[in-house]
Amino acid sequence: YRTVRGLAASLGEGVDEWEPVAPFALLSDSDRAALPAGLTDAYPATQAQVGMAVEIAKDDAARPYHIVHTMRVDDGLPFDAEPLRATLAELVARHDTLRSSVDLAGYSVPMQLVHAEAQVPIAVHPDASGHPAYVTAERGRPFDLASPPPLLRVAVHREDDRAWWLTVSVSHLITGGWDLNLLLADLRDGYHRRRRGEQPTPVEPVAVRYADFVAAELSALDSEADADYWRDVVTGRPKFTLPDTLATEPGPRQVSRTELDIADLDPALRGLASSLGVSVKAVLHAAHLKVMSQLSGERRFYTGLVCDARPEVRGADRVHGMYINVLPFGFERGVGSWRDLVRSVFDGEVRLWPHRRFPLPAVRRLTGADTHPIDVVFGYTEPRTDLSVGKAAGGPSAAPTPDGHTARADDATDERTASDVAATEFLLSVGASPTVIRLVGDGRVFGSAGLVRLAGMFRVVLESMVADPGGDSRVVCVPSG
Repeated sequence: YRTVRGLAASLGEGVDEWEPVAPFALLSDSDRAALPAGLTDAYPATQAQVGMAVEIAKDDAARPYHIVHTMRVDDGLPFDAEPLRATLAELVARHDTLRSSVDLAGYSVPMQLVHAEAQVPIAVHPDASGHPAYVTAERGRPFDLASPPPLLRVAVHREDDRAWWLTVSVSHLITGGWDLNLLLADLRDGYHRRRRGEQPTPVEPVAVRYADFVAAELSALDSEADADYWRDVVTGRPKFTLPDTLATEPGPRQVSRTELDIADLDPALRGLASSLGVSVKAVLHAAHLKVMSQLSGERRFYTGLVCDARPEVRGADRVHGMYINVLPFGFERGVGSWRDLVRSVFDGEVRLWPHRRFPLPAVRRLTGADTHPIDVVFGYTEPRTDLSVGKAAGGPSAAPTPDGHTARADDATDERTASDVAATEFLLSVGASPTVIRLVGDGRVFGSAGLVRLAGMFRVVLESMVADPGGDSRVVCVPSG
């Protein structure tokens, strides 16, 4: 429902009563008896988390699912370690995932153990001269998933009496883009308030926990309706595969990255979405599928879509965790106008949404294939304009972008903010927001310039969409020259 009127008319339809999961309720008696002391909860790892852990274990070179975020903080005050430590301690106490470790083999199923306490290491360096080298080294220093929590590290490099660099390293097993943004915003807000001698903003407790998300996945695995839906998607069309002609650089796996700035197209893209009663995500997703269709000879195929499977419960948006599920999205070329293409993509996601908690490894088992069911994945997140961190310092509002990679300049942070787009097992990951499209690919497939050429194709498709929404979407869209 894209309007308040439409949503209000539907209230009460098909809403399930939610029952919170009690601590340790998702365990067998034998697993519960084997738990160590000092835990507040334990529950199975999600299948996505297990898949990430396997990829981490088998690929030391690419360092998949390891995120390093760094930002320059300029609040006009010398750095003070105590407010940062106090804020971190508060966040770790609030969020189960920040106190969790992962045990893949010690129980009947891979397990995440929620510890009563966890200490976040904070390395404070006296000057910023070593900051670039530190960030480079941190990218190559992964986490031991089974070690005492948290799967999070923080470092500070002082620049002068008014500015310093904050670097946060975190395992993707415990965070997604939305959640990392919220964590960073809470960290900055709490630090600045304490640094000025103010009390931190009170946080209302919520009943929902990350365990409720795990319970929802377990329920989906028992659902015949979910299994039937995904069986139809993956058996009715082939998996999208990148053409062999892209392979240009054989050898060990490399990670290639590029970005496409689309901020100038944002008003027109939003206008197109509004005119169709769909999301901006649907417009960019349709552009992605159009680009992929130009790389394939198949009439029908499926590619990957990042879905947020967070519980639909009040307060769940403030419970930190890794709620991402990547699922197949069916596509058929031949839709007429750009408007028709966008609308069909939006309608497809509406049909998918009730089944989005069925995990990708279970989809793979439905196919019976030995290979990964998805090679290319698309994800979108809208910027969170509610997470202002500049107003408290007397400056303009500033919000992190959806994937935790950049932030606008304000009194607290400036434009020199950067984050790795975490490498994954997918050959190509496309991360979109209204102002930028980020492409992360396997360098053996795309070569040094392959992603740049692909980004150019995205640009032509989007320009064609907004220039003539009623135009033929079946035309070939490639950069000239």
